Amino acid sequence: MLRKKVAIYVPSTMHDEPAPENVVNYYVNDTLKKLSVLFGGATATRAVGSWYSTELNKLITENITICYAFCDEYDHEKLVAICDNLKTVFEQEAISLETPAGLEFV
Repeated sequence: MLRKKVAIYVPSTMHDEPAPENVVNYYVNDTLKKLSVLFGGATATRAVGSWYSTELNKLITENITICYAFCDEYDHEKLVAICDNLKTVFEQEAISLETPAGLEFV
């Protein structure tokens, strides 16, 4: 029985503007693939998320995709590397990473 869950929140904005749909779809699929390679499978669910940009001094609300997988063990650094890449591509201040230890912003 897999007792742990990890999740990466994939944004749909680049900085504070909507990202091209094909870019979002590519990185959702890429994240699902990476989680599937690490854990044997993954699931995606769509949600609406928001974050406050201190840089822009405003609330950003966007569609997000939560990609998650269940596991027994996980390599935190590999998950952080996935988040770091998303952070760069989407020009985000942070990417949400959920692990059994809690939610963190990478």
